[in-house]
Amino acid sequence: MIDTYRRNVVMALELKHLQSHVFHALEQNSNSYVFLCDTAAGQYRFSRNGMEHFGLPGETFVMEDLWARLLHTGDYAAFSSKYLELAAGKQDRISGDYRFRENSGVYFLCRFEAWADTDPERKPARLISGLISFLKRNETTDPVTGLPGNNDFRSALKDIAGKNEPCAVLMIGIDEFKNINDFYSYSFGDKVLAYYADFILSSLPRCAMMFRLDGDGFGILFSGMEPESVQDWFSRLQHRIRRPVQIDEIRVSISISAGLCLYPEDGREHEILYRNSRVALYAAKQNGKDQLARYTGKLVDEDHARMLLRTNLRQSVITGFRGFSLHYQPIVHADCGRISGAEALLRWDDPAFPPCEGPCRFIPVLEESGLILEVGRWVLEQAVQQCARWISFMPDFQMNINVASVQFEEPGFKFFVIDTLAKYGLNPCNITLELTESGKIKKTQLVRSTFDFLRSQGVNIALDDFGTGYASLDVFRVLSADELKIDRSFLDRITYDVIDQKLISVLVDLCHSICMKVCVEGIESQELESVVRQLGPDLLQGYYYNRPLTADAFAAAYFDGTSPSSEADGQVPSEYTQSMVYSAFRPAQPLSIDALVDNAHAGVFQVGMDNEFTFLTCNEGYRRMLGYTAAEMEHNFKNHALGFVHPDDMRYVNEEIRRQLGQGDTITIEFRVVRKDGSPIWILGTGNVVRGRHGASSLVVVIVNNDRLKKKELALAEEHALYKKLLDHLPVGIKCVRFDPDFTIDYISPGFLELLGYSREDISRLFDDKYINLIYEEDRKVVSNDILEQLKLSDVVHMRYRSLCRDGRLLWVETISRLCAPDADGIQRACSGVIQITDIDGELGQNSRGLNIVNRYQMVTAQWGEYLFEIDFPSRMVMFSENFGEQFEAANELSLDEVFRFVHTDELASFREAVEEARGGKRPRPVEMRFRQPDGSYRWYSAAFSLPEKFRDTPITVIGRITDIDTQRRERIRLLEQSQHDSTTGLLNKGTTEERIRSILSHASMKKDHYALLMMDIDNFKSINDTYGHFNGDEILRVIAARLRCLFGNTDIVGRVGGDEFMAFLPFSGDTQLLEEKAQTILEVLHEAIAVDGGICHPCISIGLSCYPGDGTHFYDLFRRADSALYRVKERGKDGFYISAQ
Repeated sequence: MIDTYRRNVVMALELKHLQSHVFHALEQNSNSYVFLCDTAAGQYRFSRNGMEHFGLPGETFVMEDLWARLLHTGDYAAFSSKYLELAAGKQDRISGDYRFRENSGVYFLCRFEAWADTDPERKPARLISGLISFLKRNETTDPVTGLPGNNDFRSALKDIAGKNEPCAVLMIGIDEFKNINDFYSYSFGDKVLAYYADFILSSLPRCAMMFRLDGDGFGILFSGMEPESVQDWFSRLQHRIRRPVQIDEIRVSISISAGLCLYPEDGREHEILYRNSRVALYAAKQNGKDQLARYTGKLVDEDHARMLLRTNLRQSVITGFRGFSLHYQPIVHADCGRISGAEALLRWDDPAFPPCEGPCRFIPVLEESGLILEVGRWVLEQAVQQCARWISFMPDFQMNINVASVQFEEPGFKFFVIDTLAKYGLNPCNITLELTESGKIKKTQLVRSTFDFLRSQGVNIALDDFGTGYASLDVFRVLSADELKIDRSFLDRITYDVIDQKLISVLVDLCHSICMKVCVEGIESQELESVVRQLGPDLLQGYYYNRPLTADAFAAAYFDGTSPSSEADGQVPSEYTQSMVYSAFRPAQPLSIDALVDNAHAGVFQVGMDNEFTFLTCNEGYRRMLGYTAAEMEHNFKNHALGFVHPDDMRYVNEEIRRQLGQGDTITIEFRVVRKDGSPIWILGTGNVVRGRHGASSLVVVIVNNDRLKKKELALAEEHALYKKLLDHLPVGIKCVRFDPDFTIDYISPGFLELLGYSREDISRLFDDKYINLIYEEDRKVVSNDILEQLKLSDVVHMRYRSLCRDGRLLWVETISRLCAPDADGIQRACSGVIQITDIDGELGQNSRGLNIVNRYQMVTAQWGEYLFEIDFPSRMVMFSENFGEQFEAANELSLDEVFRFVHTDELASFREAVEEARGGKRPRPVEMRFRQPDGSYRWYSAAFSLPEKFRDTPITVIGRITDIDTQRRERIRLLEQSQHDSTTGLLNKGTTEERIRSILSHASMKKDHYALLMMDIDNFKSINDTYGHFNGDEILRVIAARLRCLFGNTDIVGRVGGDEFMAFLPFSGDTQLLEEKAQTILEVLHEAIAVDGGICHPCISIGLSCYPGDGTHFYDLFRRADSALYRVKERGKDGFYISAQ
């Protein structure tokens, strides 16, 4: 068939041209591609199937580098020399097998045949015709590299085995090639393979043949080449191949390992040669990679042992982890030697292997085979179960569990940990997961996310084996953990090597500076312990304390059946240290500068140093403060940054900034800005000038929202001004003095000064601001003693004394004063009002003076909202001052039972208790209570009592004062409500929500009660803020909060516990089906559209639920489980619910 085809081509050439119908007839009757070349014109013509297969520009075209484009670079040189001889007329016909590139980019081995239209004189050919035919397509040639494949390699080995010529067999593997596929993609990995296949191929000697094996492997056969020469060639290749290269703009750097075996010394059969070279390659990789290993008989024995080990380990896993067990090595506190916990260490016992087959032998096999995932879960569950038993002896016992990096990279591992802890009722803070070989982490972001989630649930994380293998300081930069374990290799020279001591000391200081504990492993002697302790670690571990023990032996050695109390060691129970609001600091990854600025609850903006203060940029916090989106900020303030300043403050801000910049490079200024909704807020800004490297300057300002404090300051200033105006213009004398021996004056009203004839300056100059000096000298001692006596009964004091006027006259001054509680500065003051000033010449008689004093005293107490009373215990009668009857429309003398009827029932017991305490001879504490008014309403009053008067040690009467505190009490209630509720939504805030749930749980019964805790999170809320603005975002929060109030009952607890997070707590029957229905109802209601400025928002909600008592009996347990359930919803795509108990 092929010969007939070729004759047709030759006949066509004799006609000097080939018609289209002849071309098409030929291609339809063959599996090859036909071409013609006019060498003079440089013109080619391909059959249509060839044009399509090779991606040529047409059936007829001109292309100088056609063959360079179609042929593999490794084959082009050989092809080119033959083809040039054909074109020059030196050959009539050429043929050969070469790799041709398809339109898809894949290379396949093809047979190339061509004929020249020549004459007897051997002049250059005018026409060249040819065929390109595939050889065993998709069967032998590797499509990625264009090299012969694995089957060809085996066939070549078989051919070698049939000859007596020596040959070297080299298997090459790219080290850690899996990382390239995992980090980038498999398509990129193919490009890397193709690049390095060409690289190696271009370095081969003429006596070598190269093949593509499975994965990242290549096989090379060196005919007649000495082993030492092969090793030298490989060394040169290693050196060259380590140089980084750019592939698709990605910097790639690799190393290679190789296994070498020789024919016929290392085997005469092709399968034996294949196996031995593979075994040698494996040995090279096991011994550290980037090297060549020569085959020896010992390697085969080790390979057989490894295969048997892998088989038996797999069988152990299949048969329920038969042969596996855990031993526990104690970990002690470095300062006192008291046991802290233990590390769970995996052991394996198999009859086929000696007992000395330790973890360092079988654990790498578990990791290579993938069995480590199943075994790791078994280890975790066994260790958690054992720890749950031992905490009954030692509540703060810490179980350390080794976890391979590949386990942390498994997406479901974090949930398995939480579920296992819940299954055995163990608090997460009792376990520490140790990451082994941290430097082998491939999916850093995933491991970091897993760490953050587990630590948020209370699980501790440790970085194990620090100082060995791949573990390095870089791990601190990429991962956050609670503990660092320093490997025993650091201790080899620690007793005499100062540098090693310094290294550990620096590591300890570094860890302590970021709140990480340090555990040093490998303590095997008292001398070693003594040296290491001085370096300041927290924990120690090693054979000096004990070898790894079975669970029974460990319990016998360290637990005697008693249960020591954590309080005895000065520790606070974990339930009170774990909270949404307050918790101990744990090491965390520092935010990037951009993230730090954007997450700060403050604004930062940059403006140009021109006349208009051109707006340049700002952070998310400033946009949040003003309520604008990024696009709105850009549109509204692009040209003029002062555009957001309140119009009334514009001139001041402009002038003040320029004034301060004229004095230096920093500014501090307080002014009002106008938010998007039109409301003004006070802000405080501080900034500095930043000069760029090219001379341009800008102003960077940090802004804090000072609105609440500023408005409070303005209100206080206004109130102070009003009070001062009132006091200054009262027609009576007012003064405020300190309660010290001199009655130092803080304030004295102008009216009082006017009556005495002095100015304020006179008081300071003549009397040294001491009121005692204003009192007539003969009356001073009497006044001081009388004040002390009256204060024994009440904090209200009435005094009458003489005072010397400026004109020399003596006046009688009558005052009533109240002693106030000490201020924040510790100073106690008395406020006084002058009842009457009488000239000595017009002094009233004693009786009329007394009546006047009483009347005025009652008048003042009525104005101050006070009512005096006296209880006569023998008669159980109560006598009130006259103003009481006027205020409450009652008699001024009532029985105790009649008085009790005035008191609100909620406070009646407290008031009765105070009366009984006075009857017993003690002075009761003041009682706050509601008193019924004539219209039936209630007001708040405070009842204060004096020390009861006694007759022969029997209390007979007590005097008291009732003070109206309704305004102050209601203000306190308002402030309390404000402190307990979220200002945006009106729901309970985080702290109050937690405290109320804790209060309910403290009285709950595990046998009778069932409660559900719901964590609800608005999905993608940041994008809602970015799209609609922060004001609309707050409105969406308020709408959702209102809907939640309607969805829950009055006794249920609903609060906002984060920016877009809500919490609810409610009783239920215990049937989780009802909880599912409740969660589904919440989703449906909250999904309803919300109209906002600029569009319609359809919020999506994720809900995580936990149940009491199934998921825990303390608040933090329920919160942690609900939060974990919420996390699962997020990972499943959001907008749904998950019940932890399921």
